[in-house]
Amino acid sequence: MAPKSAKQASLSFKSTKPSIKRDFKVVKQQQQQHNDIKTKDVKPPVQIESIETTICDELVREEAEKINSLPELDPSEKVYSDEAHKIAEKSIAPPVHPEEVNNCEKILKNFDFTVDFGPVVGLTRLERWERANKLGLNPPAVVKKILETKQGETEDVYKQSYLYDQLV
Repeated sequence: MAPKSAKQASLSFKSTKPSIKRDFKVVKQQQQQHNDIKTKDVKPPVQIESIETTICDELVREEAEKINSLPELDPSEKVYSDEAHKIAEKSIAPPVHPEEVNNCEKILKNFDFTVDFGPVVGLTRLERWERANKLGLNPPAVVKKILETKQGETEDVYKQSYLYDQLV
């Protein structure tokens, strides 16, 4: 705080009145500059939408070709029934699978509930399998075989974990 004997200089503000002549000159100059621009020098905008559409169509086509090149999943193959039988033998509880669930779904459900391969939420089964493989956790090869089929790539029953859309 300043001592009582110190005096503060007074503040002064200079105000300017609006000038119609001065303001009108500025607006008039801007309009004149705008009129000096020739419309023939202005190029039409590039049609980006058509380029983006073409790129999107190409990506969709490539994805469809990739999926169509994958093998079909046959849940009745002996490999899958043998693996499902091994899982049932190791289980200490009676089977709780409904009759309409096929062997592949039983194998994938077992993979989902095996905590040795890490968390299941937020990843597709294939992403989880690949992460477990990178970490040296030796996930079952039969799971990857199921997931690398047309159905494994396109159908959520195979692609997503058992808890997909059940957790909030």
